[in-house]
Amino acid sequence: MNHVVWAQWDDLEVPDGVTLVGPDQVPLDGGSLDEISFYVPPYMSGLSGLTPVESMPNLQYLQMPNAGYDDAIAFRRGGLDICNARGVHDISTAEIALALTLASLRGIDNFVRAQATGEWLQGPRPSLAYKRVGLIGYGSIGQTIASLLAPFHVDLVAFSRSGRDGSPTMDQL
Repeated sequence: MNHVVWAQWDDLEVPDGVTLVGPDQVPLDGGSLDEISFYVPPYMSGLSGLTPVESMPNLQYLQMPNAGYDDAIAFRRGGLDICNARGVHDISTAEIALALTLASLRGIDNFVRAQATGEWLQGPRPSLAYKRVGLIGYGSIGQTIASLLAPFHVDLVAFSRSGRDGSPTMDQL
């Protein structure tokens, strides 16, 4: 089967029988979208990246560029498969979660603001090590966060919607 794939990246390698188009060849806000059968909305475009789906009558696959797909549910229709990018952003999201947790505990924001006035903030700051940490969501991102927390010897309680892997459910939070 031949597919016409729309993606914002023009340097993707695609197999024979697949035609790659993007914003330069087929603009989403004025070009004909009739031939597109596989659509990857622009990254971080939210709802505005999904509205072109309504103008793609031959669309068979909607590939979300992120782990979530809640916004795409409103665009479901017969013959359209919606796929998410589970696993693609796990490490980058887990890194920012860990960095913000450490920054919050250690008062980094206060240090940065005090630096402008030449003030040195002294005093104890709590560490992450050996704390009890609640993790809301235990999918692939949550599990990656858990692996990054392991060296801190935290007492991890990971909540999930389903309770899989023995985790407490959200209603037990």
